[in-house]
Amino acid sequence: MIIWATNVGCLFQGAPAIGKKGTIYIGSNANVLYAFYPNGTKKWEFIGAGMCQLSTCIFANPVIGADSTIYCGFHISETWEGQFYAIRPDGTWKWGIQGLDGSRCADYSAAIGPDGSIYFVTSNKLFSYSPDGSMNWSYQETTTSIPTQCSPVIGDDGTIYIVDRERLYAIDPDGIEKWRTEQLDRGIVTTPAVGANGVIYLGASFNFVGGIHALHSDGSPLWSYWAEAVSYTHLTLP
Repeated sequence: MIIWATNVGCLFQGAPAIGKKGTIYIGSNANVLYAFYPNGTKKWEFIGAGMCQLSTCIFANPVIGADSTIYCGFHISETWEGQFYAIRPDGTWKWGIQGLDGSRCADYSAAIGPDGSIYFVTSNKLFSYSPDGSMNWSYQETTTSIPTQCSPVIGDDGTIYIVDRERLYAIDPDGIEKWRTEQLDRGIVTTPAVGANGVIYLGASFNFVGGIHALHSDGSPLWSYWAEAVSYTHLTLP
C-alpha cells in the first residue's frame, strides 16, 4: 500500500537518507537536495552556489552526521566544477567547498569516520574534512590518471578504502597510503565492502563477465569468483 507520493517535477537519482526525526533527504537530477517530513510534505530544498535547477544530477546518497548535519556533493555540468556542502537540519548552509575537480563528489556518497571526519572523492583525490569545515588532508594517487570510481569506505580500524578501475587503495586516518593492490583482474565496478574479519570484497566486471574479489586486510588476494553475469550493485554483508 502506498502511504504517500510527491511530485516536485524532477527525478530522484540516488537513495534517500533518513534523519533521527524521520526526515527524508534525497538528491535530484535538478541539482537540488530535498528534505521531506515523514508525511511527504516538503520541508525545504537546498541548491548549491552558482547553480540553476537545470545544471545536472546529484547521483550520490546524502549522508548524515551524528549532529544531524547533512553532507552532499553537487556539480555544475557546464564547467564540471564540483561542490561539497554541509547543510544544517533546517536546510541552511553550514559550510561548503567550491572549485573541486570534476563530478565525482556528486556521483559518489561521502563517508563519516568514527571521529566525525568526512571523507569524499573528486575525480582523482580523496579529501578529509573536520565537522567544522576545515580540511584535514587530501590524498592523490600520482602514478595513474584513472579516476576514483566509488564512494570511500571506512574499516573498523579507521582505514579508508578507495578504488579506481584497477586497484584498491588503503589510506590511514592521517592521509598516508598504507598499501595498494597490484592491478586486479578485470575492472572494479563497486564500492568496497569490509567484513567483520577485515576481509575486503570488490565487485568486478569485464566483457560481460562479472565476479567478486576477496582480499586480506593487507590487500593480498584471498579468492575470486567469476560468473557469466554482470552486477553493478554494491555488495552487502551481514
